[in-house]
Amino acid sequence: MTSKKAIITTLQKEQFCKIKLPITKENSYTFFTLKGEANHINRHTIPCNWTTISSLFHSYDQIILHEPLLSNDQMVQGIEKHVSECIRIIFQRSSILLNKPLYYLRDGTIIPLHNEDPSTKISKHNFQSSTSNLKHAVTSVQKIYLSSDIEMKALVLQYFQWLHHFTKKMIVVKKSYSSYSFHVLGIKQPLLILEYNKQLENHHDIAELVIKGGFLNKEAKKQEPVGRFWFVRSLHNNNVYTCLVHFKPALPWYIYRMTQGWIHGRVMNQFTKFLLKNERNI
Repeated sequence: MTSKKAIITTLQKEQFCKIKLPITKENSYTFFTLKGEANHINRHTIPCNWTTISSLFHSYDQIILHEPLLSNDQMVQGIEKHVSECIRIIFQRSSILLNKPLYYLRDGTIIPLHNEDPSTKISKHNFQSSTSNLKHAVTSVQKIYLSSDIEMKALVLQYFQWLHHFTKKMIVVKKSYSSYSFHVLGIKQPLLILEYNKQLENHHDIAELVIKGGFLNKEAKKQEPVGRFWFVRSLHNNNVYTCLVHFKPALPWYIYRMTQGWIHGRVMNQFTKFLLKNERNI
């Protein structure tokens, strides 16, 4: 009986031949490239979001990770190795929640991926970009060690509360059911609207926010936006990752890089310092 296997990679279609795989009559491989486009599973490009990942686990017998796992976004804030670690953890957490096996590829061998620390090498990482990045898309990642066992949903709420105080109450985050809208005092229209993924609401170590609206979001009018804001905890230790992925700003790109992009990077770095300071004070 033929086993359906999905290879998740950063490489583009013309580079799939570089991946060494065990070839048998029982194996049928389908390649998927991580990229912040609409959910085009039939086109073999997939964004890093729960909807797509859960669909893959239900559609294939084996999900196999080929590292490094990068977002293929044009702009990356943070360390690319941490992006790869974070994406791997998202797949690990998903496999546990869905009770599905997960594998990785090492030197042509498919190996079960259990609770390995994502900082442990599972393949030879080469983070030099050899792919076609998605223009005007942003990834921003932070890796934080937290000794406390804080729930990721609680960490999301803590971030919103901290942001309000950090900006001297200039940014107000308003909650409506599972949506959070970011407002600047004096401006009625929200900057951004994030919607909590209710399918992950009861899970302690993973949270996904869909970037749905706001005048700073280019995907504001799309039915299925691909931008996400992830909060995930490593299976091996208390490393927590915050990751904005596939965000598409509405501002012209050169203005975004000098304004909103720079501000977001600084804000997340300050939030990291805030969490670490709290850790020392416990």
